[in-house]
Amino acid sequence: MDEIQGFRQDDSSRSPTFYPETPTNSISREQIEALKVVASKGGGVARLCLHSSPEAAMHIMVIAQTSGRYWRPKKHVTKMKYFTVLEGKMAVVEFTDMGDPANVTLLQHEARPLMLVAPSTFHTNVAITQMCVHVEAIQGPYLDGEPDRVVASFAPDEEEADAGRSFISGVIERLLREGP
Repeated sequence: MDEIQGFRQDDSSRSPTFYPETPTNSISREQIEALKVVASKGGGVARLCLHSSPEAAMHIMVIAQTSGRYWRPKKHVTKMKYFTVLEGKMAVVEFTDMGDPANVTLLQHEARPLMLVAPSTFHTNVAITQMCVHVEAIQGPYLDGEPDRVVASFAPDEEEADAGRSFISGVIERLLREGP
């Protein structure tokens, strides 16, 4: 089990997830560096939550993500999602409901650090640099199998990571070359 000072690890999460030990907290550079180490160890992602549990009404997370991590596109029917890049570079890719690529936004701290994804928009995010650290915020609660979260049938499953990375890379290249 990994340790990050001031946080406790949730062993039931699919990826390394840490919740604060106190209700009011902040995240230090030292804790972010420790998070990056956890993300690099395996799986390519780790998160520090500012909220206390999956049942919280608001979810704010600092996420360290490696460039090899594939997330299957999904949409939140009624919830918007907010991204802010703290370090590195990340692409947020949006799709139509039919699976057609609609937009790619390149986020980086120095140029375009934040983005809001509208409700009911299929999207995914990928680290362009070897490691990207970003803040993600979304209305809670998060419950496995919740009806508000819909995964894209047009994209490879997360267990097919190689196919997923190829799919997303192709979409990003096409959108950057041709535009939406």
